[in-house]
Amino acid sequence: MCGNFDLMFAKKNSNLLISEIQDLDIDINENFYPSSNVFTFTDGDNRLEKMHWGLIPHWAKDKKIGLSMFNARLETIEEKKSFSNLLDKNRCIVLASNYYEWKSVENQKKKQKYKITIKDNPVFCFAGLYTKWVDKTTGEIIKSTTIVTTEPDLKLSEIHHRMPFILRNSDIYNWLNTKEIKFKELKEVLKPVKDIFEIEAI
Repeated sequence: MCGNFDLMFAKKNSNLLISEIQDLDIDINENFYPSSNVFTFTDGDNRLEKMHWGLIPHWAKDKKIGLSMFNARLETIEEKKSFSNLLDKNRCIVLASNYYEWKSVENQKKKQKYKITIKDNPVFCFAGLYTKWVDKTTGEIIKSTTIVTTEPDLKLSEIHHRMPFILRNSDIYNWLNTKEIKFKELKEVLKPVKDIFEIEAI
C-alpha cells in the first residue's frame, strides 16, 4: 500500500534518466495524501503535470470514488476493468522522494510510523496509471492517477504486506513508452526496486 509520500525535487539533486525532468529549473517540497494533486510525467508530454491522486474512472458518477482507488494491485490489475483498459495507453510515473508506512505495535493504540527512502536516490518513480473524468454537472475535466503496488521485499514485509511499485531507472522509458510497448510485454521483464531501502522509525 502507498497512502502518503513526499517529493523534494531540485534540479541539483535529480538523477532521473529523463532529460526533460533533469532540465527543469524548479524546486518542490510537498507532502501528498490521496486526493492531493501529485506530480506526474507521461509519454509524449515533456512536462511535469499535476494529477488528482485517486483514480476516477470515466464512468464514475462522483469523484469521491478516487478515495478508494489510489492504489492498483499489480497481481489483479488486468482483471479490474477500471485499470485494465489503461494499461497499454495510459501509463505514467508519479515522482517521489520517500513514502511512509505504519505498523501496529503490540499493546499500543498508536501505530509506529516509518519513513522509507532509497539511498543515493533523492527522486524515484512510482509506476502509475491515469485517466480523464468529466463532471457532468460542472463540465470540469479532472486528470487522475493511481499508484501500482506489489509484494514487498523481505525487509519491508516486516512493516506492511504491500509496497508501491518503484521503477528501476532502466525501466522508466519502457513504462512510459505506450506507443511501442504493450503492458503484456512489459510484465514479463518488469521488476520493482527491492532490497535497497532505508527505513527510519519516526
